[in-house]
Amino acid sequence: MRLQAAYVSGGLLRELGVPPMMGRLLTPRDDTPQAPLTAAISFGAWQRVFGGDPGITHREVKLNGTPCNIVGVMPRGFQFPPGEVDASLARPGRDGSTMKPVPNARGGNSHGT
Repeated sequence: MRLQAAYVSGGLLRELGVPPMMGRLLTPRDDTPQAPLTAAISFGAWQRVFGGDPGITHREVKLNGTPCNIVGVMPRGFQFPPGEVDASLARPGRDGSTMKPVPNARGGNSHGT
């Protein structure tokens, strides 16, 4: 399975004023170098990829081969940035670098699950 993902700063979703449907939003703590990779996923990805699993916010999945904690599910219809985005990922500053998105056939960025 593959997810369309966008990197966002830990406080961005909170600034947009949209609460998660389940779990929590990404926070500035998720941006710190020692933080594990975290994601808030779209309602559509939660349904399509994870079968609406109510325990998803307590699961670790692999995104592009890297462990990632799903911390929240956004409400139906919410996507940021607008378009076909399935997940918003925090940008942890590990060793001064971040994960690099992998181009997909449509020209966007994908992360494998």
